[in-house]
Amino acid sequence: MAPNDTARLPHRLLLNAEPFGFGPTAAIASFFPYLRDAFASVGYVGKKHTLDLQRDLPYAAIHDMTNVPKPARGDMLRPVMEGYDILLTAMDHKVAEIAKEAGLKVIYYDALAWYWPNFPASVTNSDVYIAQNFFGVDARLNDVFANHAAAHIVPPIAPAPRAPQPREHVLINLGGLQNPFWPVAEVVEYARTMIPILRRAVPANTKIIIAGPEAVANAMADYGVTTYPRAQMEDVLARTHVAFMTPGLGNIYDAAAFNVPTIWLPPANDSQGQQLKIMEVHDMIDAALDWAPVLGNAGIDYSRDQPSVLAAIAQTATRLAREPQLQARLCDIATDHFYTISRKRDSKSVAITQRFGCGGERAVADIVIKAAQGIKAARMHYA
Repeated sequence: MAPNDTARLPHRLLLNAEPFGFGPTAAIASFFPYLRDAFASVGYVGKKHTLDLQRDLPYAAIHDMTNVPKPARGDMLRPVMEGYDILLTAMDHKVAEIAKEAGLKVIYYDALAWYWPNFPASVTNSDVYIAQNFFGVDARLNDVFANHAAAHIVPPIAPAPRAPQPREHVLINLGGLQNPFWPVAEVVEYARTMIPILRRAVPANTKIIIAGPEAVANAMADYGVTTYPRAQMEDVLARTHVAFMTPGLGNIYDAAAFNVPTIWLPPANDSQGQQLKIMEVHDMIDAALDWAPVLGNAGIDYSRDQPSVLAAIAQTATRLAREPQLQARLCDIATDHFYTISRKRDSKSVAITQRFGCGGERAVADIVIKAAQGIKAARMHYA
């Protein structure tokens, strides 16, 4: 039962997600139900595809920065932030920096604490730092955040296991493709190339559900691509027999939580490639498509600097769209993987939630609420 208004904290909370991949915005959408009734009001500020999962949620206000150029972002954000006391951001260190300058308390949620070569000052100076658990996260917090007064590790943002449901369809999940270095038109072209390949890789008459970010869904309605709210996406996952998914950490944890045998698509960025390798080392993946066997060479080194990796991925995706022989090779590999994986009842990825747990969304909300209880809401007068 939701608390009444007198039980709410007097603070106004602003949520935000980095516009890179789908994990940050999915995390914020997962936190929201646990936060909405705890505060005087909850708003969201963000841009581009981070709004996809937020628009259907009952925020007090949504502040869209999509068309605000970078030089003007600070000027646009400052008056917005005057209406809030606390910022909870999922990995947007620039917004965290502006919020800190504006006098807000900053809570920074980090899904990729294991990955960053270094941390900006706006992250290490946050009032509360929350890291999603994964291999290497303990070491990072014991090093970089050893002297931080409020650094926490939480379980993965993954729901608790459900009772088994009928497995009715194959899922193609393209969430996690978008980032600022890959133009939307090229992402759509990649999706237009990849979806027919994957359709050919599964038996005819198979029921297929295709999920993707709003920009892809809008451009590919004829392909049946849909952007699902988080709650509906969980229902889709619960009924998935086999999935093809981009290897973002959020998708990895979803595969684990719903025990979905999964064929991982080629990484769309450097962290996806690196974490897929980590999972492979720990024998926690069912199957993966990567560029090396498709191209017949060494593929892409995901440990290189991010701009180089992202440029190489974009170039390779363009080659795939232009060269039918690469498409045929990828289809053959995907078909072989599907033949093997479709006969499995369980996914190797369940080992990751067995190791790191689940239910991180509630743990994050509890930390945010507890932190707010110790913060005086003095920025505004509340009626």
